[in-house]
Amino acid sequence: MAVISPSYSMLMVARIIAAASGSLLVVLCVTLASNIVAKEYRGRAIGIVFMGVSGSLVLGVPIGLMLGNAFGWRAPFVFITFLTVVSIAGVYFFMGKINPKPAVSLRKQLATLKNHKILFAQLTAFLFLAGHLTLYGYLTPFLKTTMGLDGTWVSVVYLLFGVAAVFGGGIGGTLADRFGSKSTILTVIVMFGISIFTIPHTTAVFPLFLAIMIIWSMMSWAITPAMQSYLIEASPETADIQQSLNNSALHLGIAFGSLIGGIVIEHATVELNATVGGLFIIVALGTAIFSMTNEGALFRKYGKTRV
Repeated sequence: MAVISPSYSMLMVARIIAAASGSLLVVLCVTLASNIVAKEYRGRAIGIVFMGVSGSLVLGVPIGLMLGNAFGWRAPFVFITFLTVVSIAGVYFFMGKINPKPAVSLRKQLATLKNHKILFAQLTAFLFLAGHLTLYGYLTPFLKTTMGLDGTWVSVVYLLFGVAAVFGGGIGGTLADRFGSKSTILTVIVMFGISIFTIPHTTAVFPLFLAIMIIWSMMSWAITPAMQSYLIEASPETADIQQSLNNSALHLGIAFGSLIGGIVIEHATVELNATVGGLFIIVALGTAIFSMTNEGALFRKYGKTRV
């Protein structure tokens, strides 16, 4: 549709369909990965999936720009169509058959959030990504304003960020398997929070900024495999549903964080984006702790008593 679109409206519809399809595909891949491996390798399997997702972001943007500049804006969509056909062939010929599970209505999916352990875990994912995108969504103006970087160096920073993110997904899955999902989630949130609060104070020393940014990038993707594993452990009977809802929570966090980042820039300065994003991370740490401790049980107990 994008390749043959004669108007902006049709192109926008094509992009909406592609975005919805991509989101669905990520959920399916994560669900399948966690089900076709042994329990002790589940975090690593999910981590590999997200290494693929982050790797596609690292490679896809520069490849798309290169093709668009060389052959016109339709060229990247032709390439995407080709890669899609290759993917379909790979799944058809090399992937084993997976028996389907009964469909669950959206109402029943949302009903699982009555479990406060699950609710606050999903809220943690939402807040974490919101805090991340408050800065990352406006990283280009941040780099240009605070350090005066030109387009070439901005591209280098994004490349380093992307490569670190790829490794972060794998590291998060490995840590979740080795040390447990709870410990990994809390550690990642703390390290991410420290790094995002520190970034504005490192802009005067470029190598130091890059070092902190790499930690920030790795942690931004390291939490997802651990969170997916935690949700499976917390509610094994609704594991597939929770993985799907978690993907929705992540995307809502991305949208909300981008909105907040824009508001900060409009009413203050881009230099404050990191600090505002860090505040979201502090709240995310609180919701994660609440989900993992007996506080959630106490909340349910007293909540029912009051009702």
